[in-house]
Amino acid sequence: FPDISHYSLHAGYFHYGLAGVSAFIKANLDCELKLFHIKKKINMNVFLNEVKNNQPEIVAFTATTNSFPLVEKYARWIKSFDNKILTVLGGVHVTIDTENVLLDSNLDVVIRGDGEKPMLELAKSWFDSRRIPECEGIWYKKDGKLFNGGFSAVEDLDELPYPDWELFDYLNLSDPKQGMGGFMASRGCPFNCGFCANNILKKIYANSGPFLRRKSIPYLIKEIKQASKRYKFSSIEFTDDLFTLDKKWLLEFCKSYPKNFKY
Repeated sequence: FPDISHYSLHAGYFHYGLAGVSAFIKANLDCELKLFHIKKKINMNVFLNEVKNNQPEIVAFTATTNSFPLVEKYARWIKSFDNKILTVLGGVHVTIDTENVLLDSNLDVVIRGDGEKPMLELAKSWFDSRRIPECEGIWYKKDGKLFNGGFSAVEDLDELPYPDWELFDYLNLSDPKQGMGGFMASRGCPFNCGFCANNILKKIYANSGPFLRRKSIPYLIKEIKQASKRYKFSSIEFTDDLFTLDKKWLLEFCKSYPKNFKY
C-alpha cells in the first residue's frame, strides 16, 4: 500500500479495498497475507529487503493515479530481483485505464473492478499450479498478448465478510490515534461530477449491475459492533461518497444505531 502524502504528516491511513480483499481471501483460503504499508519514501534496498524477508509468491498493489508511478517503480524493482514473483495491481486507476497500465508496466496481472473474487481465484490458481485463471476481472499479458477478463462487480455487499482490520497496525494509524473508527456503508455514487472518477466508473459498471450499492442496516450495525469491541472508539466516521443520499435508509439507521450503542 503506497500510502505516501507529500503535503501532510500522518501516521498512515486505513485502506478499505485492501482490508476487504484480505478478509475475503482469509475466509476462503488457507494462506499467509502480510501488508507492506509504505508511509514514506524508501529506496530499492529497503524495499527489496522486505521482499527477501517475506519471500512472497504474489506481490499485489493498489493505486490511485497519483500513486501509480510508485507502483510502476516497485514492480520494476521486484522483477529485477526475482522475475518469478507475480505482480498484481488493483484499484481505481487500473480499473479506468486497464489496457495501458498492463501493457506499459512490469505488472503481470491487473484486476478490473471489485477485487475480492478475482484476487481469491488468482491466489488459488497461482498457489496450486502457477497459472493465471481466466475469470471476471482478471487481465494479464503473455507472450506479448493481452487477455481481457472483463469486469468484476460485487452486487450484494452483505455477502462479503467484514473488512480485515487486523491486516493493519490499526491503533497506530492517524484516525484511530484520535479515537476514531472509520466505516463505509456503501460503494458508488449516482452523480456525474466532472472532477471525480465516479462518473467514469459508473459507465464501466453499467453492464455488471448497479454501481451504487449499500450495506443493509443489520449488517452495518454488526460490523461496527465487532470493530468497536476490539478497538474502543470514542467516535466513528463514514467515508462513503454520499452517506446521506438514501433518506429512508438513513432514517432507519439513525433509529437503529442508538438502540445498539451506548453514549
